[in-house]
Amino acid sequence: MKIDSSRCVDCFNCISSCPKGGLQFKAVSPFKHQETAALKTDEPKVKANESRRAFFAAGATIAASFPFISTLAQRMRHGKKDGKCKGDGCCNGKGKHGNHKHKPNGLPLVPPGAISIERFKDVCTGCQICVTRCPSHVLKPSGLEYGFDYMLKPHMAYIDSYCNYECTVCSEVCPTHAIKPLTKEEKATTQVGVATFCINRCIVNTEGTDCGACSEHCPTQAVHMVPFKGTLTIPEVNPDLCIGCGGCESICPVRPMRAIFVQPNKIQKFVEKPKEEEIKKVEIDDFGF
Repeated sequence: MKIDSSRCVDCFNCISSCPKGGLQFKAVSPFKHQETAALKTDEPKVKANESRRAFFAAGATIAASFPFISTLAQRMRHGKKDGKCKGDGCCNGKGKHGNHKHKPNGLPLVPPGAISIERFKDVCTGCQICVTRCPSHVLKPSGLEYGFDYMLKPHMAYIDSYCNYECTVCSEVCPTHAIKPLTKEEKATTQVGVATFCINRCIVNTEGTDCGACSEHCPTQAVHMVPFKGTLTIPEVNPDLCIGCGGCESICPVRPMRAIFVQPNKIQKFVEKPKEEEIKKVEIDDFGF
């Protein structure tokens, strides 16, 4: 029997499942591997060492830069720079439209079924199976969102995608049940976070133009339009219906900081299921309006 190391994700299910204990995980000395390789090739050792050094140098550079890029993107998503909120309405302003009086909490978004951030951090092995199987590619390896000790564990990023309303793939493939298996009905009422609307960023307010893309792409109609100025309407969020799927955030045309984004829950909650007549069929296009 051989193990294809290029496909192994180190979930260790095979070790615990083998009734004979025939599989073990051991650390192999790199010096022993180097000596064996030297016997099988006549190539100069200097060339191999240079190649190895270049590989590790490139890997270290990428690994070092990734957490900072990921963390910077997270801050920009919320409208923060150097860890401080900008005074653009959604961080510390007040208004009747939306729930934008709250400051961004800076927490990572964990998949539906993770139950809580702390539980997910402890149970998830970072095997990346859910990341590779996610049909909407909304699951990404983390940088420093969970802290330095938990780098590369998956989190949801609504930069250019969202969590499909009826999708349960990640909960079905998770080998450790860090993401608890969910039915479609359970998934539809699991709240991973709540949408936060920033009126001072919204183009309805800043440019006096119609939009409503966020409302059109909300599967539960938690984000809905209300009268604003003249014939204009502007988004409003009903937190009792919002599940934090990110449909509104991913489609928002405002850049670089979205006018609406999802505030993660430390502990996932359950919301009331919307009435059938309130649910609109969602079809995502390139622009959303």
